[in-house]
Amino acid sequence: MSQLTEKQIKARAYYQANKEKICAQKRAKSAASSTVSPAKKVKKVVAVNKDFNSTISAKRACAPERIEQPKNVDPQKLRVRRSIEDFFLAKEMGVSLADLGAI
Repeated sequence: MSQLTEKQIKARAYYQANKEKICAQKRAKSAASSTVSPAKKVKKVVAVNKDFNSTISAKRACAPERIEQPKNVDPQKLRVRRSIEDFFLAKEMGVSLADLGAI
């Protein structure tokens, strides 16, 4: 690994011969790109009602908790699963399904 390949030797010799020219090109490219700054976009100002945030938070506080519905589940299977859960709940509480109000 300590020995250079033929291609590496030629590349280093070329760089040493043209070092001033290569450095000048890199400086010019760097200076040109640094002087141009991107224009800042101004966002449109929107007037917002002062009570807007407080009304949203009040609505969220009063809203019932959202129950996550299983995704990609057949509604028929979901109905069956819930009826089974109702049956076990009624059995656990010691009441009939009619008393539970599941039917």
